[in-house]
Amino acid sequence: MWYNHGMKSLIAASVFLALCVVWGAEAEEAFRDASWIGVAGRHYYWGDKEAHPAPVFRKSFTCGDPAGCELAITCGGYYYALLNGKPVTDARLTPTPSNYDRAVHWNEYDVSALLRPGTNELVVTLGSGFYNYVLEDNFLMNQSLWRDYPNFLARIRDARGATVVATDASWDVCTEGPLRFDAIRRGNVYDARLENLATNTWTKAQKKHGAGGVLRKANHSPVRVFARNPMRRLPSGIWDAGQNAAAVCELHVKGEAGAEVVLVHREDLDAKGGLLEFDNFQKGEFMTDHYFLRGDPDGETWTPRFTYHGFRYVRVEVRGKAEVLGLVQLALSSDFKTVGTLASEDADLMRMQRAFLWSFRSNFVGYPTDCPTREKQGWSGDALAACESGLYNFDAASAYGDWLLGFADVQRPNGQIPCKSPISANGFNWGYGPAWDEALVLIPWRIYVTGGGLELARRLYPAIRSYRGFAKSMMTDGLAVGFGLGDWCSPVGRFWEQTPSVTANATAYHYRGLTVSARIAELLGETADAVRWRAEAEGVRASFRKAYCRPDGGVCADLPTDLALAVDFGLAPDPGKTAARLAQAIRDGKHLQRYGIFGASHVPFVLMDHGYAEDALKLMKARDFPSVLHYLDRGATTLWEQFGGAGSRNHVMFGALSAWMYRYLGGFSFDETRPGFLTVAPVFMKEVGSFKAAYRGVESSWRFDGDVVDYRLRVPEGTQVDVVLPGRSRQTAGSGEHRWSLRNPQGL
Repeated sequence: MWYNHGMKSLIAASVFLALCVVWGAEAEEAFRDASWIGVAGRHYYWGDKEAHPAPVFRKSFTCGDPAGCELAITCGGYYYALLNGKPVTDARLTPTPSNYDRAVHWNEYDVSALLRPGTNELVVTLGSGFYNYVLEDNFLMNQSLWRDYPNFLARIRDARGATVVATDASWDVCTEGPLRFDAIRRGNVYDARLENLATNTWTKAQKKHGAGGVLRKANHSPVRVFARNPMRRLPSGIWDAGQNAAAVCELHVKGEAGAEVVLVHREDLDAKGGLLEFDNFQKGEFMTDHYFLRGDPDGETWTPRFTYHGFRYVRVEVRGKAEVLGLVQLALSSDFKTVGTLASEDADLMRMQRAFLWSFRSNFVGYPTDCPTREKQGWSGDALAACESGLYNFDAASAYGDWLLGFADVQRPNGQIPCKSPISANGFNWGYGPAWDEALVLIPWRIYVTGGGLELARRLYPAIRSYRGFAKSMMTDGLAVGFGLGDWCSPVGRFWEQTPSVTANATAYHYRGLTVSARIAELLGETADAVRWRAEAEGVRASFRKAYCRPDGGVCADLPTDLALAVDFGLAPDPGKTAARLAQAIRDGKHLQRYGIFGASHVPFVLMDHGYAEDALKLMKARDFPSVLHYLDRGATTLWEQFGGAGSRNHVMFGALSAWMYRYLGGFSFDETRPGFLTVAPVFMKEVGSFKAAYRGVESSWRFDGDVVDYRLRVPEGTQVDVVLPGRSRQTAGSGEHRWSLRNPQGL
């Protein structure tokens, strides 16, 4: 057994190394003649752990023909590059954080329009990010093994591939620039009086060892400003953006040189109208920026760099003679193309969709996160819970892919993966388990099913195979005893303790992971793996049924999530009976959302699939606690971490509600046997009135007029979809406009 597992791990490692060779060859050409450089004599070690000002590097060089010139650049931390005084890109927070000692993202830009024949100057400022995380907190990012002071690698090449300029020890560096301090979770301290770098002391850069990871060209959308929300000043003096978001402030201010403006960012207000504080697990300041004016008589504008905050409200403190003329919230997100939209005259559904969209964008700033406030961590379970909704709304597949490769980067030899990526010092010891780990399998599968191809699953397959061995080793008699977390953030039960429901939830996800892994293996020609994993899945199903399923259709403690997972994953011996018990449990619970993130991803879906649409709609539109509308009615503009408001007020892990609307009210679903092929089977609900869903050019819309539904379907050129309508046989619709009039489609 040990020999076989060891050989498989060795094969998996060999495949991954082959990919590294491909990535390495591309990077080697892009950065030919370039060396990693940093501040001379500055290394992170026991004698020097200070938070230094952000270093500024510069190099003058000559260029012949600018046409076709490209800049390749990467760093440990973040970079901000100016070419002849103009930004190389409008992207922010580049490169996307990674597990730096395993892989480092790099970017490439066409800079021909910024160059000129003759003398040019490239200036690069470096920020700390998660590479040099300086703060002490519960997440232990300051203990990362890769930690070091920021350094970078860059090269401009011409249209023939010849080097125009590259990083080496001849570059100049200023260590006393205006950005005095930056931390991704804390903020900036910026002194505009130091912006004239010509008067500062410059020394020579030093060749460095670099971040250490494989250089991997970023395949995902960069972070950009996607919305500008002018803020208004409330009578209390607090500034309000009207929207909770991952963002920074654009500060407009006028005053004397040296005056200080302090911006303190929070998500909500307390009962007295001040900023609402919550346990952010940080020591010292949190989400706070400091700006020292240069004293421009015409006023000045400033925006922080190398950080972002999760906020709606800002408290402004002015020290010295200065007047804040205005604040604008600059909302940040990965710059995804929108591929889906929803519209309805049902205002409640639209409020939930809007809250999802802002939550998803706020929690995809380069990679999927849990919240834009205290953590900014890439938890696998949070991403899995929101993935289906995310892919209905945005072209996010490549970003999920680059992030998932990070788990393969840090996978242990025994197959274990951490609960988050980029990894932190506590990532392997708590928070992992099937419902989190299976993101490695289920997200690539969702991408494949929706037409994104098998390439991501193929690249991750060695990691999937290795993980399957680890997961099997953690099972006890076919059950996930002590392995994984329960229905996270459920308002009932103790979702962090090992109860029978927790074990049942984790076992259900392990079973689903096995069945999907077998499908992937079969598609990739790995027949032996497919056969083995199907056999393991049968054993797990038998163990689950013996331990948790009853003849009356009950499952475990009959909590909604227990019942829904058993039905949705094919574990219930009689799905109809178990679905009926689920519907009754929802009715007994007065159609309130008495479940956590796993329940949110399955309970309303199972109800719809088994004919309990009315119960599902009542559940989704519940207004009392616990429910999403309960806190939206209280003024929330994003989804909360917990129904009662504890913790973050901008979490996306309850975001499956958007996928529920696309799948059932819009009717869009995918057949796992025909990847990328769309079936349109809308559920018409008179209580909703009207609904319209659009996805990649397909538009499905309906409206009630009395007991008659007017249904319209638009299919773009070159596309076919299957249509399933109440009382009608399945039919195929080609490109063009289609229309049906259906009387009493609900059978009322």
